[in-house]
This record gives sequence, C-alpha cells and structure tokens, in this order.
Amino acid sequence: MNPFLGGELVLMRHAETTYNLRRIVNGDPRIAVPLTPEGEERCRELAPLAGEAGFSSLYCTRFVRTHQTARLLLPDGPEPVPMPELDDIDLGDFEGGTIDAWRAWRHAHDVDEAPSGGESRLEVVRRYAAGLAELAAHASAPALIVTHDQPIRYLHNALAGADLLDGPTRSIPNAEPYALERARVAHAAGRMAAWADEHEQRI
Repeated sequence: MNPFLGGELVLMRHAETTYNLRRIVNGDPRIAVPLTPEGEERCRELAPLAGEAGFSSLYCTRFVRTHQTARLLLPDGPEPVPMPELDDIDLGDFEGGTIDAWRAWRHAHDVDEAPSGGESRLEVVRRYAAGLAELAAHASAPALIVTHDQPIRYLHNALAGADLLDGPTRSIPNAEPYALERARVAHAAGRMAAWADEHEQRI
C-alpha cells in the first residue's frame, strides 16, 4: 500500500541528517544541517510513491533538511512553500549541543520556561496549532508537508486525546509519511490550542 495515499494532508518528518547521527540538536534555520547519504537514498526510494499521489501543493519549513527532503521526494512537483509555523523549536543556548543536555534541561523546567535565547514549549505548541489549522483550512489537497518530529508527535498525541508532551507517541521516525484528512488535522490543531490555553491558565 502506498503510504502517501489516503489523506488530504500528508505530514512527514525530514529524512535522516548528520546531526541525527551525532545526536546534536538544531533549532536555528540559518544553520544548514544536510541529510546523510542514507537519508538522501531513502527519499529517492520513496519518490516514486510520492509521485503517484499527485500532490497539488508542497510545504516545508525554513530548514535545509526539510527543503532537501521535499525536493528529493518530488523533484518535478510543486515549488515548496515555506511554512515557518512548523519550524523546529528554537533552542537558544542549547543550539548545537547534545540532545541529552537539551532533554535534561527540559525535564527540569516547566512548559512555559524557555532556554536563554530560545522559545518555550508552550510558545511552540501555539505556533504549531496555528500552522496546522492554517494548512487544514487552506492547503490545496493533496498536500505534502515536510516538517520535524515535534509537530507530528504533538498532533498524534492530540488525536489520541493524550497529553501532548507525555502522550504515547514519544518520537517520529525520519521519512515516514502520515496521511490524514484535513478534518483530523483541524481537530488536532484545536486540541493543541486548548492544551496551551489550559497550561497558560495554570501559570
């Protein structure tokens, strides 16, 4: 079965990067983190299936890794539209550090706290909710959206009715498409916005 079929909006995390292998974090789109040769090859393997979907629109974030993934998947497809609302989280002082250091800081701080120079998880949930709602309402379908782990992970947990950060979905594989109806994406965006409202009221 073609995983790119069966939904109006297909969300996908970028393919494997050099930083993924080194377990380094990157939340600054000005820093170019390329795909690994294996990541590029995975995109080429998936390209015929992506081409069968007949995508009307193509979105990616401002990061090199999502743009590179998008172009390898659909070399003759629509021009990628930048979607900064779905950018990876801005990590501030943790930029270029290890994922373990970032996770340790995250576990020790509340969702409304941001690392120096970065953004909080509360802020990023609101940003993701707005971006997903925009896509659900206006993207020309079928649409392929190449983004990052967090927005897809939060969306899955929202659809499961679970806590966004501590729900059953803990990570999203590289280069795995998720085909969804736009109504489901809109529903998840609404739950994400409600989650942010609820946590903001606790502050």
